[in-house]
Amino acid sequence: MLVSGDATRELDSLLSESVVDALQRERTTFDATAQGREGIVLVGIGGLGRRVLRALRTAGIEPLALADNGARMQGTVVEDHEVLSVAEAVRRHGERATFVVTIWGAGSTHRFAQTRTQLELLGVRAVSAFPPLLW
Repeated sequence: MLVSGDATRELDSLLSESVVDALQRERTTFDATAQGREGIVLVGIGGLGRRVLRALRTAGIEPLALADNGARMQGTVVEDHEVLSVAEAVRRHGERATFVVTIWGAGSTHRFAQTRTQLELLGVRAVSAFPPLLW
């Protein structure tokens, strides 16, 4: 498998990073994305989304909302939250929240970039994948 020049440079940069710098990046990545935001909306409420919700609650953090693109999930109640459509979650919280994508499927064709693009097209300014939140 060939790797592009940009990917090679990025990988070289990460591998040359000191432990201290890696720990600093780990501590600050999510905070930089969420700066100035008032809360979190989890997008994707399958198994991973529910695990992230439990982890947040263990840390004393309650998300503003849960959202999912799946019509079967929308309108259901998960852990005392009504599951909203992504568009409705953006309408209610897009200006003030960090939207955290909690979608993962081994072998799935879904990619984080797809949901990030969807959210950005709806007007969300702060979008994060789930790993930086859990760091």
